[in-house]
Amino acid sequence: MPYISNTDRDRQEIYARIGIKKFDDLIQAIPEKFRLKGDLKLDEPMSELEITSKIKGQTCQNLCAQNANSFLGAGVYDHFIPAAVDSIVSRPEFFTAYTP
Repeated sequence: MPYISNTDRDRQEIYARIGIKKFDDLIQAIPEKFRLKGDLKLDEPMSELEITSKIKGQTCQNLCAQNANSFLGAGVYDHFIPAAVDSIVSRPEFFTAYTP
């Protein structure tokens, strides 16, 4: 069953509402060479854990910012920020309109 479970009757009502006869009328502005001719070739379904591992493996192929020279300047350079700073600045009194 497709993800969008419209029946043929539902589709006909939609087409009538927007003034077309068939689905191809809806996509006629898209050149034929860009239209999908067959099924998508997707990998087998994976769990969230498997996808996370796969993405981490792919991102490890990139050069990490901590391992590269930074030439941004203007005070934007590698520096250490203690973990407590994030906890302190995320407190509501530091970012609300009600800060005294």
